[in-house]
Amino acid sequence: MTHQITLYLDDIQHLFNAPGFDLSAAHPRTVSGIDTIFAHMRLHLKQHDFKATLILPSEQITPDLAERVHAGLRIYARQKIEQADQELASRHILGTRSLLYGIGFLAVCLLIAVLAQQATFLPNWLSGLISNAFTIIGSVSLWHPAESFLFDWFPPTRDKLIYSRVEKMDIEIKAA
Repeated sequence: MTHQITLYLDDIQHLFNAPGFDLSAAHPRTVSGIDTIFAHMRLHLKQHDFKATLILPSEQITPDLAERVHAGLRIYARQKIEQADQELASRHILGTRSLLYGIGFLAVCLLIAVLAQQATFLPNWLSGLISNAFTIIGSVSLWHPAESFLFDWFPPTRDKLIYSRVEKMDIEIKAA
């Protein structure tokens, strides 16, 4: 089943550029049409087929407008997909780097924990406290790397999926 998105635009430029709020406009908006489409698709992520109907003032509709809009959406979606790919690569590099730092920091903390446990000059309660504290601190240093590898990849991957759907989306243009 195709999911329908209807946008009322006062100007075709508002498909890609957010208009300034105009209370006298027929359909006041402060968000670009593409951002509205993206947000709608994100809410209906399980849907695969989308169709957008753009309602424009009749004087803005030209014979080649639908073709130009399709081309513009394809270019826009491709750029956004490339941007998401770069974000994924960046997050992978940062995650790997933070994992290496985290493992190094954990090793130092565990070494201090072992040394504290073996310190005969410290009371047992204090050596246990220091040992446990450094074990916990070292473990906490791995939270960010774990989050990076478990969860941080999801938003850019979701964005890529949505923009690939934008790229293939059917567009219909109608006069207001």
